[in-house]
Amino acid sequence: QLVEAGVNVARPRSAYQNKKAFYKTIISMGGEGCIAKNLFSPYIASNSRSRHGFVKIKRTMSETSNMLGIGDTIDAFVTGFEPADENKSWAGLVGALEFSVLLRNFNGDIKQHKIARISAIPMDLREQMTEVVDGKVTLKSEWYGKVASIDGQCISARSHRLKHAVLSDWRPDRSAETCIMDEDFMLSMVL
Repeated sequence: QLVEAGVNVARPRSAYQNKKAFYKTIISMGGEGCIAKNLFSPYIASNSRSRHGFVKIKRTMSETSNMLGIGDTIDAFVTGFEPADENKSWAGLVGALEFSVLLRNFNGDIKQHKIARISAIPMDLREQMTEVVDGKVTLKSEWYGKVASIDGQCISARSHRLKHAVLSDWRPDRSAETCIMDEDFMLSMVL
């Protein structure tokens, strides 16, 4: 029971009381995701829902790929890095990795395309991949071209990169030349 305006109100139990099952049902029907709200927080008209108990839960690329039967993550290779901000606890180390794929258009032409920027890197890995040359943070050369499985929410409409990208695992069995993505598939993941 909930209390609304000082009165106890009985709410019917939903068939989707299990939130995860509800989310999976929405995704299996082709939905983008859903919005969760704390039932005990008040509704406040605002452009910013995050401060008022609302949370977006969007499908990931792996969920979409699984639905389509084409795998579960994207394989991409390291093509660059950004040094950490000076105010971070990992200042003086690699701050983020840039990943690319080989994008194949409808004519079969292939070009390199930056697909993600990932900053959630374990500290020990940051230390392993960082080299300081002439006082500047650089990525050790052996990390360029390494392949990893990555995931994210969807593809951004503007930059055509993964939103909220995460590193799943490293793929020593793959090479950069095998990280091919069809442009049609990438564009279909723009939500």
